[in-house]
Amino acid sequence: ASSRSGPVGSSACASRGGTEAGSVASTRQTQELDVATDAKRIVALRKASFTSAVRWGFAVLGVGAMAAELDAVQRRYRVLMRKFHPDKVGACPKIALAAELTREARDVCQRSLSNQATPGAPRQLRCSCLEAEPGGRQLLLQWAAPQAMAEAPVRRYVVGILDPGFGRVLTVAVLEPDYSEADRRFVSIEELTEFVFAERELQSMTRFWLQRSAIVQVAAANDAGQSPWTSLQVPLKGLRVADGIQRADANSAS
Repeated sequence: ASSRSGPVGSSACASRGGTEAGSVASTRQTQELDVATDAKRIVALRKASFTSAVRWGFAVLGVGAMAAELDAVQRRYRVLMRKFHPDKVGACPKIALAAELTREARDVCQRSLSNQATPGAPRQLRCSCLEAEPGGRQLLLQWAAPQAMAEAPVRRYVVGILDPGFGRVLTVAVLEPDYSEADRRFVSIEELTEFVFAERELQSMTRFWLQRSAIVQVAAANDAGQSPWTSLQVPLKGLRVADGIQRADANSAS
């Protein structure tokens, strides 16, 4: 029995060793394929086929132009350069070229984002009442995007209220492009042009709802800064559903 146990044990160890080695080899092959795919994609992107070098840069890094920010550019650059590092992939001309193009793309995108101007203020701010019963009041705030300027893209909207106790603006929400679990799709910045003030969700701001009227505000922002506020005075007493749609343009911002 003892004479047979040795070979059987050795065979089992060899089997386990072979399985582990096969798993490691499979993982390595998957990683190599991933690197090769990224390198091929980047090298194939021709600047001449894009309307600007910046759009080419975003495409190389895999960053959406409408949601591009310095942090996103830097994160994608680090991810790609880790993949293309010579210590991991060795000497490969195509991967070396992809790494060079990735560095160039990062520089182009960073220069563009660093040269951004602050966006203009939102326009045509208006408000309507969705629910008028005290304790459950809801106000729908809607606006139009600032005048489009290539050098001043809107990356987010900031919604605020004027605190009656301290006379300063309190930020209620920051609206940014993101994936919506409810809609099962990505919501772009172009769609983020409304916000619901719900009394039940803003219970900590009791002074806001005790006023006869309140000042609500919206600003546009990007990496360069935030626009002036566009402000609107909204009545809180005697509300009726769908009542009192009001308007304020950007030039009314305080």
